[in-house]
Amino acid sequence: MKHPKHKSFVDKSIGAALSAIEVYNKPDFKYREETFSILMINSWELLLKAKIIKENKGDLKSIYAMVNKVGKNGNKLSTLTPDLNRSNNP
Repeated sequence: MKHPKHKSFVDKSIGAALSAIEVYNKPDFKYREETFSILMINSWELLLKAKIIKENKGDLKSIYAMVNKVGKNGNKLSTLTPDLNRSNNP
């Protein structure tokens, strides 16, 4: 059976939530509240992305910001592509 695309996001979400709880339970960890907050927000973000992907039948484009490509003459083309960051990741 094929592994659903949203499942990896759910697994990462669970990992981030468990890491947040582990960090928060360490008594001598500096910035534990801040670290907990960042990890828990990341966990929720991954969970919401998993839900969006599942509702869109595994289409990863559903979580990307899509932009029109610009042609050589400067005109916008009708082709939508994912907006890339500085590392060329969508």
